[in-house]
Amino acid sequence: MILEAVMLQVKPGMDEAFIERFKWETVEDHTVGFRGSEPYAEWKKLLHDHYDPFPTVEHYVSVPIGEGGSE
Repeated sequence: MILEAVMLQVKPGMDEAFIERFKWETVEDHTVGFRGSEPYAEWKKLLHDHYDPFPTVEHYVSVPIGEGGSE
């Protein structure tokens, strides 16, 4: 399971910021599957002009820690 996390900050004068988190089975489910989809095209059309700075998307994977291998 991959966790995507991104801070969406909007242009000055718009006093909102958002943190988005999504879970994907693979990074490619996001970078290829979603970004190649019609819902992403609509998202991009509606929102991409409002970001400042443009967001950096990070992907994380769980890593077992400790003696028992629990997360």
